[in-house]
Amino acid sequence: MAGAAWFHVTGITPALGERAAAATCAAVEAAKRAGARVSVDLNYRKKLWSTAQAQKVMRPMMRSVDVVIANEEDLQAVLGVTVAGADL
Repeated sequence: MAGAAWFHVTGITPALGERAAAATCAAVEAAKRAGARVSVDLNYRKKLWSTAQAQKVMRPMMRSVDVVIANEEDLQAVLGVTVAGADL
């Protein structure tokens, strides 16, 4: 990650399994330690994992994330963030 200005990951990658989730978290942390800005597109896919699984992995990861790309439904499902006025 040395010299990287930005690191981006999709929420689909950690949904592919425990090893993919661990690798995604490690990569995000390494990018942050290296001084890169980190962005995540939550891109929640309920066929890949449950909301509970997504929240267990993604919520702690947000401590190292600078920019989140998501719609209201993904914010609620993946991060447990209630979006006022959202009509899901």
